[in-house]
Amino acid sequence: MSRFFFLPGLAVCLMAAGLAQAEQRLTLADVTQRVLQQHPRLAAAAAREAAATGRADQAAVFANPEISFTLEDFSGDTGLRARDGNATWALSQPFSLPGKRRARRDVAEADRRLATLSVSEQRLALIRLARDASVDLAAADTRRRHAMQARALAQRLHDAVAARVEAGKVSPVELARAGVSLAAAERAERLATRQHELAQSRLQALWGGAGEVISLPEVLELPDSLPSASALADTVPALQRLLAERERQQAAVREASRNGLPDITLSAGLKREAVTRDESLQLGVAVPLPLFDRNQGERRAARAELAAVEADLASARQELAQELARLDMEREASFREVQQLHAMLAVTEKAANALQEGYAAGKFSLMDLLDGQRALVEAQEADLAAHVAFHRSDAALDELLGRDPFSSPTHSATGH
Repeated sequence: MSRFFFLPGLAVCLMAAGLAQAEQRLTLADVTQRVLQQHPRLAAAAAREAAATGRADQAAVFANPEISFTLEDFSGDTGLRARDGNATWALSQPFSLPGKRRARRDVAEADRRLATLSVSEQRLALIRLARDASVDLAAADTRRRHAMQARALAQRLHDAVAARVEAGKVSPVELARAGVSLAAAERAERLATRQHELAQSRLQALWGGAGEVISLPEVLELPDSLPSASALADTVPALQRLLAERERQQAAVREASRNGLPDITLSAGLKREAVTRDESLQLGVAVPLPLFDRNQGERRAARAELAAVEADLASARQELAQELARLDMEREASFREVQQLHAMLAVTEKAANALQEGYAAGKFSLMDLLDGQRALVEAQEADLAAHVAFHRSDAALDELLGRDPFSSPTHSATGH
């Protein structure tokens, strides 16, 4: 009778082996590379970086010179034909006062740096999305396998109880209890299967894939030791962006101050007299009079924007420090919990096996066996939840600190 309860495990293993033949086994690095190559968000950020680079190049060029031609003193009372009028050819070039062009270039370069940082932030965000979706899929696959094992065991138990009832060894009440347990196990397996399908779809949607059956067997593994915590530094992407925004606004303040100074236009030309046919050089300078627009509004706006960025930077330092501490505590707690649950899970599995043997030998009641199986399911779920919590907090920490664990092709799927 004891062999009776080990057959379901063998059947489930054979089913899983058959499914594995149709599955595509990927590593976390494989999934991440697919997402980074196919997700449109990164392509959009790269296009904006290219646009910012173009604007930075444009800000460095000089204004084009102008050529003009003037014909005067002909027709009307003069009676002269157009070819006999005074003609003037002139070439003019606008010049910015010292500092204006440099300030304009500094603003454009700061915008380009912000766009570059945005590409890095989008890459880190997509890596976290890929890791979270992969962990969800691996967890859903584990739950599905646990549910298949529990359903197979419940089916075998139901058949064994039915045989005992038919032999008159136990009450029909036990068969009803076994039926309830079997129905619950079947429902749990259906739910786990649907969750696994949804997790597959969510992961594949990150790179626009469909139809594949993906297996991620190593994603839920934990490192041998807990990675050390990191202190908050200005290299954190969120702080880097705010620091770059501050530099941009400082450049904008300088640009606004310089824009209040008028540009000058120098011109040089050649004039030909209509009557004498004498030719003479002409030199000119044009300077706008700053009577109405002295750029005072732009200067106030630029200084206000700089003050806002300074306040955002101070606030971000506080909030990021709190978030860093929270994620680090959560990661450490889940890592320690996995270690504790590992020992408890081993004891629970041993107890469940002993209850199965004892029930087959008539030493334990059906309620004892069902309680043992329920305790095993709860222990498996707690262990799985701790694994998921660790990987989610670890992925969030990597994104917050700007760590790219997939920058090297030799990176391990579970290491740092």
